Amino acid sequence: MRFLICLRGDRLSRPTLHFAALMASRLSTDMTVLFVAPGVRREFTQEADLAREKMNEWAIDSPGMGVIKAARDHLESLGLISSEDNGNAYPDILEPGAGGALELRMAGRDGEHVAFRFRQGDALEQILEEMKTHRYDLLVIGAGARHSYLVDRLLQFSTSSVLVVKNPLDIRYKVLVATDASPAAHRAELLAIKTASFLKMELKFLTVVRNDEEREFMKKHLERMNNLCELKHVPCSAVTAEGNIVKEIIKAAGDDHIAFIGRSRHGALKKLVFGSKAIKIINGGNCPIVFMK
Repeated sequence: MRFLICLRGDRLSRPTLHFAALMASRLSTDMTVLFVAPGVRREFTQEADLAREKMNEWAIDSPGMGVIKAARDHLESLGLISSEDNGNAYPDILEPGAGGALELRMAGRDGEHVAFRFRQGDALEQILEEMKTHRYDLLVIGAGARHSYLVDRLLQFSTSSVLVVKNPLDIRYKVLVATDASPAAHRAELLAIKTASFLKMELKFLTVVRNDEEREFMKKHLERMNNLCELKHVPCSAVTAEGNIVKEIIKAAGDDHIAFIGRSRHGALKKLVFGSKAIKIINGGNCPIVFMK
């Protein structure tokens, strides 16, 4: 599994990095930390490339290196990367990497691959380009009112699942998974169970039904999920509700859960992931949310 953690160089960057990096480490996954800075005008591209080359030659920080250094130092303070790289002091120069990005590669505490990558240009375009260049399983981005357009577009166009980090707390989280038993919702269930198992968390299943037929169908499905949780030694419970799915998820998640939501090909969960309801639950909710693809 591989995380792509996107930073924007604002106040959300540090708590987003802290939360996602600890989660990646505990799941023993590789991670890439990506910072996208505003691009230069096309007519100045050649001059910018030359300036970047000279800065590398003269050991002057490249644009974005301040954010990369801060991210690197924070991961070191958490003990997630070694204080030295191959016996040498930290390199401070970003080298040309795949897909037009500059990068700094390091080793994680337990041998995981950790990369810091820098891009310039439109944030949405560059994040999607990064995802084309490398295969990522989870895209991580912080939630903020100023960036709701970017989050909305990434939910639509990301080729991987998306973790939106909102109100990260230094607490022992529980896991909530909203499910309708669809294939994508089942993938969310499996990842939620894996996460709860690795991180020693309690897990709660939430399903919102419209009639007795759906209630009976979901009852049988949740019994199967309960059996799977028992095999993985994950304590679990289930809640079946009626009404507005957004309100029910926000109420059930509170601020002490990591919520997992799977895309459905029909019904309320499809609209939740692809429509304005996704932004409503991010804005109205108060916890980290994983939208599964």
